[in-house]
Amino acid sequence: MLYFNYAAVDPAMTNEKCSYWHFRWDASSDIKMEALTNYIKDVASIKKVYLINQDYSFGQSVRSDARKMLTAKRPDVQIVGDELHPLLKVTDFSPYIAKIKASGADSVITGNWGQDIALLLKAAADASYGGIWVMTV
Repeated sequence: MLYFNYAAVDPAMTNEKCSYWHFRWDASSDIKMEALTNYIKDVASIKKVYLINQDYSFGQSVRSDARKMLTAKRPDVQIVGDELHPLLKVTDFSPYIAKIKASGADSVITGNWGQDIALLLKAAADASYGGIWVMTV
């Protein structure tokens, strides 16, 4: 059986857990983060970044790739926060936005999707957080 996977973006699916029968349609999280950090390296106004991601393989991948690639491309950028939250269980992201604002972050990197990104952005708008949002979805 050939497995056509339209959304599994964990790099492990085509690296260490690769199967001859697996074909991914979407770019992996490391490919997406490579593009995003290439963008960030040229935006001088980005100085402090907050990472917030869902606590499962994709979110953890975004988190580790962001740390590694930001350090290599923009060592001057500070990572001022790093959160993993339960996948699709948080209904109020205002405490997370309060932490982001308190950290002084001018930018947020997230791989959140679905209701988590919708609620995160709603909480940010409600709190008037005006930072740059860099998303891998």
